[in-house]
Amino acid sequence: LAMDLEQSESYVITAFGIVGDNNKPFNLLSSSLTQNATNDDNVTIKLMHGVTDAPAIDIYANGSLVFENISYGKYSDYINIEADNYTIDVKAYGDDNTVASFDAPLNSYGGRSGIVVASGFLTPTEQDSTFTLILAAPDGETLQLAPVKTDLSIQDDKSIIASDIYSISNYP
Repeated sequence: LAMDLEQSESYVITAFGIVGDNNKPFNLLSSSLTQNATNDDNVTIKLMHGVTDAPAIDIYANGSLVFENISYGKYSDYINIEADNYTIDVKAYGDDNTVASFDAPLNSYGGRSGIVVASGFLTPTEQDSTFTLILAAPDGETLQLAPVKTDLSIQDDKSIIASDIYSISNYP
């Protein structure tokens, strides 16, 4: 898979999809990576939608829309939010019903940036990972957002979390 990456820039590359599946094939997607937030009171984040059996989604933080109409296999633009603790609600685009909710303790992330990766399956089979949200910071720290009870049955024992996040240079 060829990617055009500029020298001296920072990127995040996300693997998503299913190997051997023609409808949701395995793929890699790159996006620019912001190293820090705009100020010490904010967190700068973007979202990557990698949930293979989910429609386009809207994301709410404490009841306010923060990401709208993010399609599968796409990154959102960066947004700045106040460094605080949030309840994140995931809804199908344009739908009022919450699919899943997560605790997002971002009060200690002031001045930092990150990528929130939506991963897993809404309706996993025995070998699949369940739907989860993971915050990955440029320094390699990851935070799996804790699920809050919703209409979606989320089973922690099937969650798969990347154990290592690597920051690599695109220098030859």
